[in-house]
Amino acid sequence: MMTSQTDYVTQLNEATIKVILGRNAKHHIPEFITVLKPYKKADISIRVLALGNISEEYKNIVAKLLDGLYNRGKDPISGSPYQWPYLNSRGSNLSKVFNIKYEFDQNLEVVNLDEIKKDISNFFDYTDKRYTVHLVVGEEKSFNQFHDILKVYAKIEGVRLQFIKLSTLRKIFHKMYKYAIPLNLAIQFLAKSGDGTPWIPDQEVYKEISKEYGISNGLVIGISFARPHEKIVYGVGFFSTFNNYYQKFELEEFELEESLNTSEGLYVPKDKMADLLEKGLRWYREVVHSDPPLVIIYKTSPLHKEEKEAIKDVLGNTRWVFIHAQYTTSERLFDTSKEDFYVERGTVWVQRRNKWKPESDDFYHSKVTIAATGYIKPVILGKVPYIPPLGTPKPIRLNIFTNIDINPEAVAKVTLLQIKADWEHLNIKSRKIAVLKYSNRFARLLQCALKNGIDGFRKADIRDIL
Repeated sequence: MMTSQTDYVTQLNEATIKVILGRNAKHHIPEFITVLKPYKKADISIRVLALGNISEEYKNIVAKLLDGLYNRGKDPISGSPYQWPYLNSRGSNLSKVFNIKYEFDQNLEVVNLDEIKKDISNFFDYTDKRYTVHLVVGEEKSFNQFHDILKVYAKIEGVRLQFIKLSTLRKIFHKMYKYAIPLNLAIQFLAKSGDGTPWIPDQEVYKEISKEYGISNGLVIGISFARPHEKIVYGVGFFSTFNNYYQKFELEEFELEESLNTSEGLYVPKDKMADLLEKGLRWYREVVHSDPPLVIIYKTSPLHKEEKEAIKDVLGNTRWVFIHAQYTTSERLFDTSKEDFYVERGTVWVQRRNKWKPESDDFYHSKVTIAATGYIKPVILGKVPYIPPLGTPKPIRLNIFTNIDINPEAVAKVTLLQIKADWEHLNIKSRKIAVLKYSNRFARLLQCALKNGIDGFRKADIRDIL
């Protein structure tokens, strides 16, 4: 049992926080997908829908992206052979980069906005399920009006949509974005085509959580809330990479009839928390036919006594870690050994309590402040260097509660791994923990469904809400 106070700063080894790409190749930079290929391939077919009329200029931009670059390997700016990030050769199309089949419908369909304002289901008269993804382009005003409700209906209709604003499309003609936008978009297309999987997190870091118990896998749960005017709804994300072989990431709904809010933030009442945990255990058992060796729960508000009671009742002797993740904190990290005081991503400040007594219901183990952004050392794969831009070193605070003595640094690693699990952002210096980010998005979409009286939106695969 931990009885003494320790307070120290350390640097995590970024190279040990890896994802698994094609042919089980492991690397800590997901952007090397162009070289190492996707973990699980899927053929891509695209149909383009415009929310309202768009100019010939934007139609030309769409053509330069889908035909010029993805189909013929042409640079959208110069028309010369395109240089995909980290590839030594030029002029490869998307089929060659991902080793898949790629096709698209050259006829851009214009969606009549008056029709979908009368009845949103009219939008799906323009879709065709022969295509794996429908690329929806339009102005920001149209997106703000239709994005959420179309996402909800698309899940129910079995259609996957990829939205991109016209202002974002235009950026592919800017040198700063001409590599990032096409690759990010291609990864979205891959993930939304069947069960295409760009990469999965390498769970080797789980082994560092506790040497005593030999943990190598686990169920990760993310709990997020949405705040409507009448009732609070919350989404829960269930995530696991089963023995580095199969990743499953699904979102489910829970609905609260009244606002359960304290001065410390929203919480899940005991009965609902028990239902949530039992559902998570069933979810895990469906795949591996056994209980998870570890349950990790992320939440953006503190552990409430009712949540703690439910965890004790349902999980029993199962090893668990509850992490209250705070994105907003007054703490800042600086490296005084450097002229610019810049810290590296993965700089960790570990603070431990004087006493940790789980047998007395005192589960507060430690506090960890982690720089999820910051400086990252350049990396070379083959002949091509990865030189990331600087990121503002805004830290995340993790308040850790657990029924086993754990290594706080390993919890920080698992958190950085959860950030890398996000297929929407190739840049590993994002600050969003995937199970929290997408459970929050699901809660927002669920709120939209309830507001509009839409039935059938109670569960989703991660690919449905990317």
